[in-house]
Amino acid sequence: MSLLFLIIIFTTLGGVLSVLAASVFLFLPEKSQAKILPHGISFATGALLAVAFWGLIPHAFEAIPVSQFQSISGTILAGILGFFMLEKLLIWRHCHSGSCEAHI
Repeated sequence: MSLLFLIIIFTTLGGVLSVLAASVFLFLPEKSQAKILPHGISFATGALLAVAFWGLIPHAFEAIPVSQFQSISGTILAGILGFFMLEKLLIWRHCHSGSCEAHI
């Protein structure tokens, strides 16, 4: 079995499963959709970031000398923690009504 054939098969399988998952989501009641949607968005964002880092971090380590591994690791960790804190700050101050304690 050739590599191209496997790529086509798994791409098709991923596309079909994505359409099926979206179809099932559309048939759920609106209350359930509102409850599930934020978790789905968070999962999708995390998956995209994980794939991006999975490909970028090894290239970053290949491009530097061994003596700088600690500094690039610290920079990556500081970036992840910084964006985590920024996200938590935004969630803490975010609401969908005009009468919450953030708007008083």
